[in-house]
Amino acid sequence: DRAGQISMQREYSKKTFGCDPKGFWLAERVWEQGLVSCLADNGVEYTLVDDSHFKFAGIRSDFIAGRYISEDRGRFISVFPMDEKLRYFIPFKDPEDTIEYLDGLASQGAARLMVYADDGEKFGSWPQTYKHIYEDKWLARFLDLLSQNSDWIEVITLAEALERIPHVGKIYIPDASYREMMAWALPAETHEELEDLELALDKAGMFERSRFFIKGAIWRNFQSRYAEASEMYGKMLSVSRMVEALSTRSRSRREATRLLYQAQCNCPYWHGVFGGLYLPHLRMAVYDRLIRAESLALGTRGRGISVEYEDRNLDGRDEIVVDSGPARMVFKPDEGAHMFEYDLVDKAYNVLATLTRRRESYHRAVLSNTAKSSSDITSIHGAVRVKDPHVRQKIVYDWYKKESLVDHFFGPGTELKNLSRCRFKELGDFVNMPYEVDVDISEEKARISAVRHGGLWMEAGRRAVTLSKNIMLEAGESEIKIAYDILNESHEELEFDFGVEFNYAMLGGEAPDRYYLIGHDREHLGNLSTMVERDSCGAFAAVDEWKGIEWWLEFSVQAGIWAFPVHTASMSEYGVELVYQCSSVVPHWRFGLAPQETWSVVVTYAPRSWAG
Repeated sequence: DRAGQISMQREYSKKTFGCDPKGFWLAERVWEQGLVSCLADNGVEYTLVDDSHFKFAGIRSDFIAGRYISEDRGRFISVFPMDEKLRYFIPFKDPEDTIEYLDGLASQGAARLMVYADDGEKFGSWPQTYKHIYEDKWLARFLDLLSQNSDWIEVITLAEALERIPHVGKIYIPDASYREMMAWALPAETHEELEDLELALDKAGMFERSRFFIKGAIWRNFQSRYAEASEMYGKMLSVSRMVEALSTRSRSRREATRLLYQAQCNCPYWHGVFGGLYLPHLRMAVYDRLIRAESLALGTRGRGISVEYEDRNLDGRDEIVVDSGPARMVFKPDEGAHMFEYDLVDKAYNVLATLTRRRESYHRAVLSNTAKSSSDITSIHGAVRVKDPHVRQKIVYDWYKKESLVDHFFGPGTELKNLSRCRFKELGDFVNMPYEVDVDISEEKARISAVRHGGLWMEAGRRAVTLSKNIMLEAGESEIKIAYDILNESHEELEFDFGVEFNYAMLGGEAPDRYYLIGHDREHLGNLSTMVERDSCGAFAAVDEWKGIEWWLEFSVQAGIWAFPVHTASMSEYGVELVYQCSSVVPHWRFGLAPQETWSVVVTYAPRSWAG
C-alpha cells in the first residue's frame, strides 16, 4: 500500500502539474528507519524531518543545517532537517525577527542551507491567522524583507538544493515525530509527568541542555492509547488483504484500492492539538471507505451466512466476525462478549464507530482553571485554551468501552444522572470480563452462545450468578436476536437491576432529524442529546433521518429505559471543546431471583428503513 500510494501521487502530479516529484512529505513527520528503502525503491530521492530528529540521533548543535543521507538495506535517500526556530518564527513572530535570526547565522561565515517547511494551515486557516497574515500584512512585510535582503539570502527549492548542495554526511535517525506528537502519544498520566519534568528542568536552567535526551512515545503508541484507533487500523489491514487478493486487472480492484488508500489518511488515527480521532465525521469517513472497499472485494458472494475468527482489534486474541449479507459485525469474547462493530453494508455505515471518554493531559489545565480563553494566543501550541466555557463541568471518564451488548448489574441508587457520568455502582463482574463462547452455524443461521459464570458483589459478599446470552442471526437479515438467561446459583434470594447497554454513533446529537421514539405508536422524545428516562416500554428507537435508518430495540419483557448523549472534552485548534460522540441506550429490568431460579428476556436489535 505504501508503494501504491507513492505511485498514485506521482502519477497525479505528472498529470496535473506536468512534473515527476522526487521528494516526499512524511505525514506528521513520522520517521522509522525502514522507510528509507521503501521510499528509495519507489523513486523517492529526498524527504524532510524536524531538526529535533537529528538531535535525537546525537547531533549536538544550536542549529542543524544542510542535507544528509540515510541508508537502509543498501538503499539511500537524502534527508533535510527543518529548522525548529523558523517553524515557530514563521508566521508567529515579526518578520524582522526571522531576518535577524538568519543574519546571525550568515555572520558566522560559511554559506548554510536552512530549510523551512510547515503546515499551510498556518497561513490563514488556524484561528486568528488570517487577520494576522493578510489584513495586518505579515506576509507582505516578510516577502518584502526577503527581496530587500536578496544579496545575502537566496531562496531555492528543495529540488534545487538536492542538485546544488553536497551532503553533510550519513545519519541513522531513531523512531520519532515532532516533539509535541511524541508527548501526545504518551498515556495522559505519563504526559503530565513529562510536562512536570520539563518544567522542573526549565526552572533549574537545564531544559535546553537536556531536552533532546527526553522525549515521548512513538506514533504507533496511539493504537495502544486508543482501542478505537487500533480497531480502525485492524479493519484496514483486513480489507487491504482482501483487496490484494483481487485480480490486478479487475475494475473492482482499482476502485477498492482507491477507497482503501483514502481510508489510510492519517488524520483519524491519532489525537493531539487537532480533533483527529475525536472528530466523529473522520471516523465515519474511514469506515465508509473501508466498508465500500470490503464490499467490492467480497463481490457477489451469494446467499448464506459466514463466521470467521480473526484478530480484528489487534489485541492478540481472535474476535468473531459475522457476515449475514446486509450486515457485518464483530464480537469479542474476551471482553464481555461485546459487539464493537456493526456495519450496515448498503449504507457503508458502522453504527459502533463510537469513542470512549478518556483522561487527557490537557484536562488538568481545564479542571484547575489555568487554561486560557481561545482568543488569548495566536499559535495553537503552548498554553491550553478553552473554546467552550462550560467544558469543565462536562469532563467525564468511562471505565469500560462504549460498545454494545454491555451487561450491567446496577447497584442500589443507580439513576440516569450518575449513569450518564459513569459514577454508578456496578455489582457484577460481567461488563468487560471474558465469556465462554461457542458458535453454531448452518448455511442460513448462526448462533453465538456466550456464557459467564460470574458473580454479584452484594452487601453480604459475592454471590454466584451465571449469565448466558445467545446471539442469533439469519442470512439475508440485518436483525439480531439476543436471548438472555440469568441464573441465581447462590443459596440466597437476589434482587438487582439488570441492564444491557447499546451505543449508537450518529452524527449531530442536536440535529432535529436525529431523535428518539418510544413504542410502536412512535412517541417522539427529543433529539439524541436528550436525557431520556421511562419506566416501562416494549420498544425504543434511535432515528437517523439523514441516513434513513431507525435503530429499534424490542423487548419480550417490558423494560425501563435510560438514554443519554456521550460528549468528550477534546482538543481542537480552537481549544478544548465538547464533541458529541454517540448516544447510550440502556434497557433495564428490576427483579428478584430465588436460589437456582432463572430469569429470561429476548432483546431484538433491528435496524429498519426510516418510516418517514
